Amino acid sequence: MLTDKQKRFVLEYINDCNATKAAIKAGYSERSARQVGQKNLANKEIRKAIQEKLDQIESDKIASAKEIMEFWTKVMRGETKEQTLIFVEKGIQEVTYIDSNTSARIKASENLAKVNGMYNEKQKASESEELSKLDELLANITEVAKS
Repeated sequence: MLTDKQKRFVLEYINDCNATKAAIKAGYSERSARQVGQKNLANKEIRKAIQEKLDQIESDKIASAKEIMEFWTKVMRGETKEQTLIFVEKGIQEVTYIDSNTSARIKASENLAKVNGMYNEKQKASESEELSKLDELLANITEVAKS
């Protein structure tokens, strides 16, 4: 279990990756800050807390798959607005919001279909090839029947 000073050290260290400065800002003595900083970085619990905090920060920056799919769904359903400018008078424009355009909604639906396995280019190509073969076979059968 980390002390309050160690917890503050973790937060301060993440800000600038300087153990001495982090120790001072966490409330340790300036005279011993360098040694305390190095000692804290050698502490397994503190290193683990630093890594967990860094992992949390990183995951907060990156959208999850669920978050992306929810966004695509909102776009597809027309629940999002896009910012655009409108003419008010000569030399003056205002910002307004409009519904997502059709191409954005189609792209969102395609992305959702791909993620859900409903739209597969290879599968479509394979089906197309099968249809071509079937057409060719039917043409051959028709020729044979005519002769």
